[in-house]
Amino acid sequence: MSFAEVMLRVVPITLVGALSPFNITVVLLMLTSQKHPLARASAFVTGFITCLVILGSIAVGILSTLHAPSLRPAGHMFVAAMGIILILLGIRQILSGVDPDEPPKKWMEHLAEFSPFTAFLVGIGVSAVGLKTLSIYAAALGIILTADLNVVSTLVSIGIAILVLCSTMLLPILVYAVTRDRSAALMNQTCQWLQNQQARVTGTILLLIGGVLIWFGLQIFI
Repeated sequence: MSFAEVMLRVVPITLVGALSPFNITVVLLMLTSQKHPLARASAFVTGFITCLVILGSIAVGILSTLHAPSLRPAGHMFVAAMGIILILLGIRQILSGVDPDEPPKKWMEHLAEFSPFTAFLVGIGVSAVGLKTLSIYAAALGIILTADLNVVSTLVSIGIAILVLCSTMLLPILVYAVTRDRSAALMNQTCQWLQNQQARVTGTILLLIGGVLIWFGLQIFI
């Protein structure tokens, strides 16, 4: 696949994956708190991105010595498997209303007390254990690393995938930095809506992405 073809597959998947109510809610809660809101929200997202960069670097390092075309069948099957996992998670979340990636409520209650450094570490932790985000990111990496791109194009593709996957967390930070006082009410309302609709929204997103990944994975047999 060419770089453009890879982007046509990766960007929609990661864009839909970016619509993670829990991750967005954490950023909004930090931005609407009283103590260092911008610094803590930025540190959280930086930690989140740092973990994805590390995981992507490891994947590139492991697979860089392998021949990409020979990985395509296994890569397609891996992507399809990620799709099945996401569909199962989506069904579970819609039926149970429980997000498997959401930490205990006591953790959320202390969110406003985190220092920027703690927020950075929490961002790494949330990224490292977030099953939904990791599944989507792994599927994107599977598409990229089996496309037989050169090193520069591969790294750029991974960078774009990470930025798109984190775009919905970066956007509120940008809005807050520009408007600050005027955006507080809107962020509070958005945060409340996401908390109320989290199970339904996330479940629907997982079903959609899972279906797309299964379709892409089966393309190797068509």
